[in-house]
Amino acid sequence: MDTAPALAGWRVLVTRPEAQAGPLCERLAAAGAEPVPFPVMEIRFLNGVRWPAPLDSFDYALFVSVNAVTAFRAQAAGAGWPAGVKTLAIGRQTAAAMTAAGIPVSLAAPSPFTSEALLALPDLQRLADCSIVILRGRGGRELIRDTLCQRGARVEALELYERRLPEADSAALLQRWHSGGIDAVLVTSNAILDNLLELLGEAGRELLRRTPLIVPSERTRAYASRQGCEQVRVADNATDAAMVAALARLAADRASAHHPSGS
Repeated sequence: MDTAPALAGWRVLVTRPEAQAGPLCERLAAAGAEPVPFPVMEIRFLNGVRWPAPLDSFDYALFVSVNAVTAFRAQAAGAGWPAGVKTLAIGRQTAAAMTAAGIPVSLAAPSPFTSEALLALPDLQRLADCSIVILRGRGGRELIRDTLCQRGARVEALELYERRLPEADSAALLQRWHSGGIDAVLVTSNAILDNLLELLGEAGRELLRRTPLIVPSERTRAYASRQGCEQVRVADNATDAAMVAALARLAADRASAHHPSGS
């Protein structure tokens, strides 16, 4: 009986920001893979953020990411959460970060933990005279803000951090990749894919094109396909567990193709 770990022998490129890559790398290693960290995004918290109104004047505060939670706590160290303000979270990891930071979670997006899943919640369909502050990074999609406004809410966006392209030398990674030392790549957003393509350059784009790519959503799959990626698999969501599970399914499919039952 084969008792090898699900990802034994797989060398997996991990592109998450450095501060968030540890748990994913640990999960990959536990499944038998060799994680290859290559952070393609830096998160920088913004100083001197000015609130559009006091927090306790809003009906809801919406946290879009773990980074939004961390940046908020850095801005409001030691402050308690106002009792009258409900909270919204996109994603299981964001909700967990809120709980760890002492911020109660009123509503959270169900799987696949996306903006669309949050906006589908029944409580967010009619929002006349409701005031909402979105705690987010600089730039990004306007889907949430636009949709909440269309439903009657008064919406303010508070930008607490920015995403930056890190200064990274891809030469060693490209050499390894050319030698067959990368078997799959994990990418959790369109922005991460953009940065990865920028850092790899034209030579790396061809390597990425023919390497299996695990993404968290159909939206990112479609975007990756437009960038020329040919082997894209979609995980159930962007959590570490779901991304590793999708890679394990790919590994199982590859193993079945090489060793069909009965052969």
